[in-house]
Amino acid sequence: MEALVRLFDQHGQPVPPHLFFQNDDVSLIDQLNVDRLSRAIHLRNFSMSSYKNRLIFLNFLPISCERLAAEGLKASLLLSRLKALQIDKKRVVVELVELTAFSARTLACAARQLGEEDFLIAIDDFGCKESSPERVEQVKPNILKLDRQLLFDYMEGNQSALLTAIKLAQHSGAKTVIEGVETKEQLAAMKQLNIDFFRDTISLCQLP
Repeated sequence: MEALVRLFDQHGQPVPPHLFFQNDDVSLIDQLNVDRLSRAIHLRNFSMSSYKNRLIFLNFLPISCERLAAEGLKASLLLSRLKALQIDKKRVVVELVELTAFSARTLACAARQLGEEDFLIAIDDFGCKESSPERVEQVKPNILKLDRQLLFDYMEGNQSALLTAIKLAQHSGAKTVIEGVETKEQLAAMKQLNIDFFRDTISLCQLP
């Protein structure tokens, strides 16, 4: 299950997440607070849902993971929250979004600490912005989510970027998720590749 945030302004109008989390007019403190609060809500909802025995994918700003490393994961609110809600850490996928980290070294340290605590690590939207081969090398994710643009390019005949991404994931030992599968033609093409999961607009499924 993937937890997604929905934001609204003071007039009740929806605010696309990228216009909040990638906005220089929004303070970093506000971004971090919303990032953390949304995860607290997602975890509570997950603990009370009929899906609580599945995996839960939680988006993390890279700076949020860096803060975990700096403050110490073992004493973090994240671990205490999971314990209170009786959610197994092994069911939590820390999904790093494609934004810039302050320090690649600190981000790698955070990923290592999370892995040692049995969390799974995913890189979101690989091929977009900072979700790059360098981040894969630094973070060593369990799951690589491939940006939907790679799928669109592949279907238009520009296949090299997607094939290279799949090889990178295999070399790194990461499972692959292809995003944006919406047609039978796309699904049939993806089934010919060594991809582990596909994601359409509403679900995440394992290829048969």
